[in-house]
Amino acid sequence: MLLVLIIAYSANAAIIQGTVYDISLDAVDKSIVEVNSMPQQRIVAINGRYSFNLPKGAYTITAKSEDDIAEENITITDEGNYNIDL
Repeated sequence: MLLVLIIAYSANAAIIQGTVYDISLDAVDKSIVEVNSMPQQRIVAINGRYSFNLPKGAYTITAKSEDDIAEENITITDEGNYNIDL
């Protein structure tokens, strides 16, 4: 039964991935990237790379480094892979 629920959840989800860049377009190592999903997801983006598995809905992705913050509002309407660089 649990396997069926996991498959059903992942079938209605999208993979949101990308890279966090600084103003010089260099990848920002060890930035904190979070998304306001329920429950909230947060990772340390090594070499600037991040990835989240999210169901359909509206979200804000936030990347924080030492002195900078970047935010991107997204709406997921279909499953698939989406690249969102910050």
